[in-house]
Amino acid sequence: MAGPDRTFSTPMELMRWIGWAQRKAGEDWVRARELSFEQAFVLGYLRENPGAMQRDIAKISRTSAASVSSLLQGLERRGLVERRTEPGDANAYTRRRSASSSPPGSTPQWPPPTTSSSPR
Repeated sequence: MAGPDRTFSTPMELMRWIGWAQRKAGEDWVRARELSFEQAFVLGYLRENPGAMQRDIAKISRTSAASVSSLLQGLERRGLVERRTEPGDANAYTRRRSASSSPPGSTPQWPPPTTSSSPR
């Protein structure tokens, strides 16, 4: 990929570079928090859809309910999500990002912030 001093000859080349940089920033965010990409996806989904139910997450991620259950249990053990019973339905559980959604010493932010410096 191009370095920061690169001049782009087409808009598509610039878009490709921006996409690559955003992907790398996301990968760095995931690695720094010792998450799998699936866990990071679920945390991002819960940020946008607080109170989402397991079946909603399974549907959007195109995976089984058992896989989602296991993934959420792992996030719950780490204190990254919390389970709450919905009023009026004792069998419905929702998952929400907890107040301490990031490991100690890190900033609880998803998706990762974009940098203001733009390529030339």
